[in-house]
Amino acid sequence: MLFNSYFFLLLFLPAALRLYRFTLVARGAHGGLLVLLMVSGLFYASWGGHLHLLATSVLGNFLLGYAMQRSGKARQRRWLFAVGVAANLSALAYFKYANFVFQELGLPLVHDGSLPLGISFFTFQQIAFLYFLLRHEEERPALLEYAAAVTFFPHLVSGPLLRYESIMSQMRTKLFGFDRTLVVQGLVLLVLGLAKKVLIADPLSPYVASVFSQAHAEGRVAGVDAICGVLAYSMQLYFDFSGYSDMAIGLGMLFGIRMPSNFNSPYKAADPADFWRRWHISLSQFLRDFIYIPLGGNRYGTVRQSSALMVTMVVGGAWHGAGWTFIIWGAWHAIWLCLWHVAKPHARMVPAWIVRGLTLVVVITGWVWFRSPDIPTALAIFDAMAHPWNQTSKLLAGWPVILGVSTALLLSLGAPNSQEICAILTRDTWLARKWIWVLFGLFAFATLSRVGGVTEFLYANF
Repeated sequence: MLFNSYFFLLLFLPAALRLYRFTLVARGAHGGLLVLLMVSGLFYASWGGHLHLLATSVLGNFLLGYAMQRSGKARQRRWLFAVGVAANLSALAYFKYANFVFQELGLPLVHDGSLPLGISFFTFQQIAFLYFLLRHEEERPALLEYAAAVTFFPHLVSGPLLRYESIMSQMRTKLFGFDRTLVVQGLVLLVLGLAKKVLIADPLSPYVASVFSQAHAEGRVAGVDAICGVLAYSMQLYFDFSGYSDMAIGLGMLFGIRMPSNFNSPYKAADPADFWRRWHISLSQFLRDFIYIPLGGNRYGTVRQSSALMVTMVVGGAWHGAGWTFIIWGAWHAIWLCLWHVAKPHARMVPAWIVRGLTLVVVITGWVWFRSPDIPTALAIFDAMAHPWNQTSKLLAGWPVILGVSTALLLSLGAPNSQEICAILTRDTWLARKWIWVLFGLFAFATLSRVGGVTEFLYANF
């Protein structure tokens, strides 16, 4: 069941909201949490299979956390935490990386290759939960609250990654009421996210697929196709994933839950480090707090910082998928981050717009590794980009693609982001302007009418 389907938008979501609010009034917070858990289970099951894995993961981590809280010895708590981390990462490694490793070693595959939906997200989230309990001995989680928080369907598939302390405090204190402004903000973000997906990302998808498919099958592609294809994918990925995040955050608001922003106009980044403070913010913060800082961060000199950056970014690349291209993509960003930290003291001598432009080039070029199914395909794309007039384009469908890519690029660089638009529309001075909401209603209707060809969100594959 996809967010961008008529079944979800016109049937599942209204029914879930109605049942949730009715149960809150009739049965209180515990009833509301049970509804959330049931609805999230139905949503997850609709994708097919692996519901038992999610349930086992949630129950297993909760019991480990409970054992940590019952233990009065710090050493035993640390041992239990280590067991929990190992168990979570082992499950992730088996489903996501075992086939890749065995294939590289020339051994038979260990499973059918199906990836449990959202395993990367709920695995990291539960590691963060165990770490929180390790640091806060006084915390006493309840199973119902914990299960509802982990499986909360808006963020289950593709994030954002939620910290235990942020969502749990809301489930304990804010389930009883619905703020009008919060609901309006949720609807605005839901529509804006859907518009990003169906009006911008999806129309670019066929061209992107054709470019990378030709490069993969034939080992070559026209230079103009390579350049336009990489730019198109950069826009597709940006608006697809930020669209999902907007919809997820908006859906959370409809249920009375605030989730953190996952995007802050990343293509407007001032430098490579700033990009990672703006792109997939929840994952960047997780990698910073659990890998980069424990490895020393920037506290022990340039060499130690560079090593920490390399490990952190390679792990971040591998988190996205089992393949050398993802690892190279992570290393690509690590190299540029290291170079930036060395060059930063001298960056004042360079105009800011040049640094911004170079950062955007680094990011967009890096997406070649991210999108390519293997290294030869990526090299074929790079070779074609280096020789833009090597052959006549067979794929470029003229002005529609160029216009679509150009419009998306201008929006990503110059337009306010969804959070800024939402803040403007929900100010008291704007809420009363009926003509604004008439226009927004027409925009929502036009967006909904384009939902026909339903496609998966890209990050559902990670």
